[in-house]
Amino acid sequence: MSSSVIAPAILAENADQYKEQVDKITGLVERVHIDISDGEFAPTLTVGIPELWAPEGWMIDIHAMVNDVAEYVPKLIALRPHMIIIHAEATGDVKTALMQIRQAGIMAGLALLKPTVPRTVEELIKIADHVMIFSGELGRFGGTASLMQLEKIRLIKAINPSVEIGWDG
Repeated sequence: MSSSVIAPAILAENADQYKEQVDKITGLVERVHIDISDGEFAPTLTVGIPELWAPEGWMIDIHAMVNDVAEYVPKLIALRPHMIIIHAEATGDVKTALMQIRQAGIMAGLALLKPTVPRTVEELIKIADHVMIFSGELGRFGGTASLMQLEKIRLIKAINPSVEIGWDG
């Protein structure tokens, strides 16, 4: 039997906003989704990796909305989060990055943007521990979820039956 977890997202443009958002949810959550962006893959530039921190005991999932996974993944691995989620659509070597994350003993997450059809990234889905269906707008809070994306759950599970499914947006 699987369980559902709701992890609040932190999307901050600077260290002050980041601290404000962390303070707002401290004591209320155990698992948190932190968004970072390079300003290229997603239009918003977010707080940098050196500015990331979390209260003791938090389970951290880092969603890296970045193109150059080779630059970001080693730095994110060094933080020892619970999970690192990278985009199938990144311009870097996503397969190698997923394998590096797994080899470090960290859950490897793969995010799929709305236009991405699971069968086109089947090899990546087979490697991933988690697939996040992204139904929002990159780098933005709020909006309306695209419920048509729910069909991807069945398609992803057909490729990797044991993968954890996430939803963002």
